[in-house]
Amino acid sequence: MADRSKHMKIASSVQEIEKAVTEFRKFLVDKCRCTNVRTAFNVEAALRELMLNADEHAHSHDSGRSITVDLDYDDEEIAISVQDEGKGFDLEAVLKSEETASVDRIRGRGLLMLVRIGYRLTREGNVTRAVLAR
Repeated sequence: MADRSKHMKIASSVQEIEKAVTEFRKFLVDKCRCTNVRTAFNVEAALRELMLNADEHAHSHDSGRSITVDLDYDDEEIAISVQDEGKGFDLEAVLKSEETASVDRIRGRGLLMLVRIGYRLTREGNVTRAVLAR
C-alpha cells in the first residue's frame, strides 16, 4: 500500500507556498490515487488558505520563518495540519464573528469558506488542523 501521508517544512513565502501546493497535488494524484477533481480542488484550497494565513498573520511575510505542513489521506478523511511560528489565535472567535459571514469581510472569509466546504477546523497552539470527510 502506498504511503498516504506527506510532511513538508517550507519557508514562509507565497512562492514557497505555491510550490508546496503543487507538490501536495502531485502527491495526491501519484501516491494516493486521488482522481476526484472536487476533492483535489478542496484540498488545494485548504492547503493554500492555511499556509497563506500562517505567512500573513503569524509571520508577517517573513521568509526567514517556517511553515510545517502534514497531509494524511485515507479512505475516510483527509487531514491537513499547518504549524506556524506565531502565538496562535482564537479560531472560534474568528468563525463566530458576525462580520465573517459577510462576503465583504476581508478577515476570516477563507476559514469560513473551508467550513462551508465541509472541513472541521481546530486550532491548538500554533497548529491549525482541517479535516475533510471523503
